[in-house]
Amino acid sequence: MNETLTAEPEPIAAEAKLANDLPLIPVTRHWHTFGDGRFNDPTNWLPSGIPTDADTVSFEIGGSLTFTVTFPGNLLGELPATFTTNRLRVRGDRITFSGSIEVNRDDATYTVASTDMSEAGRGIIIGVDAGNTAVLDVSPASPSGLGLAKFNCAAATLGEAAGSTGTMNINFGAFNVTGSDFTATQLIVGNHGAGTLNISNGAKLNVPGFNSRVVLGNNAGSVGSITVSGAGTTWTNLNQLWVGGSGSGTLIIQRGGRLRCTSSAGSSNVIGTFAGASGTATINGTGSTWTCSNELIVGNGGNGTLTIVNGGSFVNNVSGFSRVAIGTSGRGSATVTGPGSTLNTVGAVDVGSTGVGVLAVLNGGRVISGRSLIRGLNTGSGQVRIAGAGSTWTVTNGPLTIGLPEPGFSTGPTKLAIDPGGTVTVANNIDLDTNGLLQLHGGTLTVNEIGLAGGLFKGQFDWTSGTLHVNLFRKALTNTAGKLAPGLVNGGAIIDGNYTQLAGAELEIVVGGPMLGTQYVFLGLEGGATLDGLLRLTLINGFVPTAAQKFTVLASFGITGTFSNVADGQRLTTTNGVGSFVVHYEPADSEGRTHITLTDFAL
Repeated sequence: MNETLTAEPEPIAAEAKLANDLPLIPVTRHWHTFGDGRFNDPTNWLPSGIPTDADTVSFEIGGSLTFTVTFPGNLLGELPATFTTNRLRVRGDRITFSGSIEVNRDDATYTVASTDMSEAGRGIIIGVDAGNTAVLDVSPASPSGLGLAKFNCAAATLGEAAGSTGTMNINFGAFNVTGSDFTATQLIVGNHGAGTLNISNGAKLNVPGFNSRVVLGNNAGSVGSITVSGAGTTWTNLNQLWVGGSGSGTLIIQRGGRLRCTSSAGSSNVIGTFAGASGTATINGTGSTWTCSNELIVGNGGNGTLTIVNGGSFVNNVSGFSRVAIGTSGRGSATVTGPGSTLNTVGAVDVGSTGVGVLAVLNGGRVISGRSLIRGLNTGSGQVRIAGAGSTWTVTNGPLTIGLPEPGFSTGPTKLAIDPGGTVTVANNIDLDTNGLLQLHGGTLTVNEIGLAGGLFKGQFDWTSGTLHVNLFRKALTNTAGKLAPGLVNGGAIIDGNYTQLAGAELEIVVGGPMLGTQYVFLGLEGGATLDGLLRLTLINGFVPTAAQKFTVLASFGITGTFSNVADGQRLTTTNGVGSFVVHYEPADSEGRTHITLTDFAL
């Protein structure tokens, strides 16, 4: 039935109605009106009466009906209208909880008061029994735009029994799941059945319990999903979040929606929690953000997938609990793709362990992290690929370790691949350990040192193309078809062995002043130099040398060959065309060191 403006009476709060009717006797009241009606109209219930905080209310008309239950608000200026029951069960139909249609009233609050957090006794269950298909919408009324400003409970389940389906669509106000008990799961979306929770239109989901947990796909065979959609739509989760507990879980953050996860207890957010589980999380679109102050694990014991796309972002800016781990003991995959798509953590990004971890940064995606680790133990592996124009991984502090053995474990394959368009910048060192492979097949790698704990590295550096900026390389280096562009560093850049440059390769020397190492590049070799390919000279910082100045740009124990574009005593024009230097391949000095020098600059 349709309400009219004249038919709506003053709201009657349950507490006010029955304040003198003590003690309250718990009753299960069933909605038996075949259509719309007011929650506080006793004739809509069987047995007749206004539900109290001792009662269970149940919706189970059947026949796939669609109807609206109105929670009338008080007049503007009065105390908000409140409605309270002990439990809520929705077994069938599509029901909308809404507010007053009259514009001179206010929003209302509905609290399901049971503090029982057991799976059978908890306050809210939508989709109770096998065969149930139940949908609960929380939406504003028309034309007033009023509704449930607060919808409260201690614990809720969507899709309880195997074969049940429970859906909740929060389009207005705040759904608050307030329980706190580390032995219970306060919000279950898909327990044994299928559960769906959609939050949109600026609505809020709040799970503030210190010892709270939310699980999507709780038991084997279950399916659970939560979607946070639209600008102003938020989900705040204080403690644990499992996307795929032992079942299948899906999390979608889109169209500017935001998820905020915090944990004073340091608990983890997990995608693919236990063996046999499957979890998928997608952050899609500009403004769509997942912000954490605790750890994220993708592929803990099950299969986990994280996708950040079309400008979405994951941010963890709190030190101490900020690791992002991919494939710890399950199979984990994370993809950051498209301009503006970002994974940003002040902590580590760890890829692989005894599980299989894969990280792909593609087509303009960005990853920013602290010290990070790529490794494989036993049958596990870790693989990272950076590819496509504008794709970057920046390690802001601590080392990036590729391949880290552990006593009692064999080592599996680990790889960082930098392909065309990709850029990796490591502020400190890359430690290249046993079974670790660093591939530079295009793109750019900028790093202070490539070695292992201050010594020669044990892994493999495979360089076929791309640009390498390095200050200290702890082994012999062969440049097949790339560009070596040593950094400006006090004392000069060092290769701890021979340097071989083939015909398709380049060495770039920048000159920005007369000070060796800090103002112009100096490359020192602890072995010999075998030269071919090109020498590139570039003036920077507006510096123009004089003809009298001499620049020693390379020192080695012997030089074989010459650069293909300049012989001994010939002039070589700078890349910006400002002028030219005379290039000298000088004979060995008294210590057996040979040098390449630049003199006689001319405009």
